[in-house]
Amino acid sequence: MQKTLQNLQNYVSPYPEAINALIACGPLLAAFSTVAAIIMSLWLAGRNDTARLRDVLTVAAIMGGTLSVGLTITNTGVRTIRLSGGFFGWSIPFLKKRTTGVMNNINMKLLSSLIEVDGGLQEFALICDFDAFTCLVADDIKQMKGEIAFCKTLRFIFLSARVYTQEGKSFGVKIAKLLKPQIKAARRA
Repeated sequence: MQKTLQNLQNYVSPYPEAINALIACGPLLAAFSTVAAIIMSLWLAGRNDTARLRDVLTVAAIMGGTLSVGLTITNTGVRTIRLSGGFFGWSIPFLKKRTTGVMNNINMKLLSSLIEVDGGLQEFALICDFDAFTCLVADDIKQMKGEIAFCKTLRFIFLSARVYTQEGKSFGVKIAKLLKPQIKAARRA
């Protein structure tokens, strides 16, 4: 151990200016580290209060053997999230975030529902049966295509679904593999 310290002293002895510069930077480095720690702790504290949802548009078998389409909403955050009627919508690139003219027929099924999802819990919102869903999606896309004038085909390739909270935040919806062909066919019609 003493030999290691002797070697270190022999190594740094020709550079006293560098050692003094490092010693002078010590308080500055400590101040910077303190500010960085405060910023990180505030960011982590604020992160607990943010709304976080994981949404999946799924197909489920309901009693009676009929296939139905529903939205599985999982709250991965701490806060309770409220979704009122009209919380589901389509998102088209290069269009205003939530254009009321683009709201769809699917929301007519959801207007009366109020969904509250507590932190760490999951809810299932039944939308309609599978056959009606494909008709509703086709009608929605026809309506949206009539309102869009520029680059229809390119913009509808990137069509996605969104869920909107009462606070005005929007979250993307993952679409189940079974529903993707129906939405793709409606896009091309």
